[in-house]
Amino acid sequence: WQVGTRATFFGEIDVVPAGPVSVPFKITEFHYNSELETVTLTWDSIPKTSYAVKYSTNMEDWDSDLDDGVKADDGDTTTSTFDVRGLASASGKLFLRIERN
Repeated sequence: WQVGTRATFFGEIDVVPAGPVSVPFKITEFHYNSELETVTLTWDSIPKTSYAVKYSTNMEDWDSDLDDGVKADDGDTTTSTFDVRGLASASGKLFLRIERN
C-alpha cells in the first residue's frame, strides 16, 4: 500500500510465519486510516502466541518493528492497530510483515 489520501495495495503483503503453524496464516483484514496515519491489521492467529509486526520501505531490510510483542487475541484472529506516521519511504511505500515469535 502507499501512504497518501487512501491505501493502495501493491500486490500481497508479505507474511512470514516463524515455525510450525496449525492454522492458515494470513492477513484477513487491512485498513489504513489516512487521517490518523494508522494501519489496522487482522490476521489468523493462535491463542497464547505472540507476533512481531515488522516494516520495510524496500522489502529487503526487515530489521524495524512496529511492535515485537503483539499477544494473540482469544479466538482464531488477532486485530491490532499501529501508528505508521513518518515511516514510509520518500516514494510513499511501506511494506508490512508478521512473524510468529
